[in-house]
Amino acid sequence: MKILQPGNPVANTGDGRGSVAAAKEGLARAGAALVERAAGLGLAESVAALYRDDPLEAEGAVRDMVFGVDRSVLTDAFEALDGHGDALEAGGRTHRRAEATPVRAMTLFGPVGFLRSRHRPSGTGASLVPAEAVLGLTAGGMAPAAAGLSMHLTVGLTARESGDAWRRLCGEGPSTASPVRLSGEAGACMEERSGALPADLREQEEMPAEAVSPLVPPDGVMMRMHAETADGKATDAGWREASCGIVALANAEGKMLESRFFGRLPEAGKGSLKSQLAAEAFH
Repeated sequence: MKILQPGNPVANTGDGRGSVAAAKEGLARAGAALVERAAGLGLAESVAALYRDDPLEAEGAVRDMVFGVDRSVLTDAFEALDGHGDALEAGGRTHRRAEATPVRAMTLFGPVGFLRSRHRPSGTGASLVPAEAVLGLTAGGMAPAAAGLSMHLTVGLTARESGDAWRRLCGEGPSTASPVRLSGEAGACMEERSGALPADLREQEEMPAEAVSPLVPPDGVMMRMHAETADGKATDAGWREASCGIVALANAEGKMLESRFFGRLPEAGKGSLKSQLAAEAFH
């Protein structure tokens, strides 16, 4: 029986030595061997012929070939994460392994299908899926790197436009609904941490010796809001005021020494912003 701590970070927390360093060296050797093998098969000549015909189509074909190899490797790698035996213990309870079932994870190379097992607890409670915990899958089954790309795209694009960008970059991307779900999940996490983050920062602060007065100017800006549905359609939600404010320290000459900016999306009464500004000012 193996011990699993599902509350641990899903990212690799090693120091770069030992097995992690050996794995990186093995990856480099495998890459060099693939390049050498490709040269022997005349891959460069085939790609050159494609470029002569249509450079745009050529790069798409090379991408699809390379990404197809990558997805095949990731399938085997993800299934290798599932070696936890017939039972594991987590939270003081024993979880028994059930049959392996197929699932998909979205990666930077496109969707990767693999088999992973679910461990069910003795009695009631949620099952554990060790492979998915290690991968750190987010909303819509996206691996962290793919989730990061989706969040970057949705900053300036709609969900449908983000999907088009995904297909141009990777050949295939997540469903249109996945970036919408991911944005909601990220917003909920930020909201949950919005109170704790300032407290963490305050512990590291020291008051400048020349500071004599605080400045707390609240402000706001009108924003045109829209709501986006799961299928990527945007509906007008009208204008709302997003609130913001600065807590700053000034010296006797009125020069600003340091400042901290706070911003909130539209909310009734600006209650959250007011509480944040007050807590920072009194601190």
